[in-house]
Amino acid sequence: GGEFSWWGRLADFAQAGLLGVLAYGGLFTLAGLIFKRGLIWGLAYGFISEFVLTNIPALVRKVTIMHYLRSVALADVDITRFASGVRKKDLEEVSEVVGLLDLATPGSALITVAVIAAICLTLSSLVVWNREFASQPSRSED
Repeated sequence: GGEFSWWGRLADFAQAGLLGVLAYGGLFTLAGLIFKRGLIWGLAYGFISEFVLTNIPALVRKVTIMHYLRSVALADVDITRFASGVRKKDLEEVSEVVGLLDLATPGSALITVAVIAAICLTLSSLVVWNREFASQPSRSED
């Protein structure tokens, strides 16, 4: 491999961070508008789905946003680039752990998170629209 690129890593993590802000912001905005105790539901979702399910090595992790954010952030990671000075057994163990993540392709992960954010923000705006304008009495001119 070549030299480790800090700027490339920073760009991948910044992209994943921005996508995370959009997706989680949209999701938690929608939860806050729909549920009376939106904070409780958001914390429950964050703990159960994003903390527990993301770390289960099965298909279940693919229903979490974090799985796709990891795919974007770790898109260009090549373990063999760090092989100098590392024992072969250690390198195989790290490769196995990264392989267990079963990352999606960066393009599909980007699209998936963008679609989730767009759907949540659109539904949130519809909820606000209905609450603001559906409850107002119609004005009839006499």
